[in-house]
Amino acid sequence: MNKKVIPLLLEYYMNDEKEVKGILNSAGLIIEENSWPLKISGKND
Repeated sequence: MNKKVIPLLLEYYMNDEKEVKGILNSAGLIIEENSWPLKISGKND
């Protein structure tokens, strides 16, 4: 997910970090703070 899906999402949304974070958060995923490229650190239950 961190090495394939997130880079594709960033490419599709032209590196719009807010948009991609919104998508990942709505999927119930926790994003590491201050990381570039974005990394998933866990999942909300």
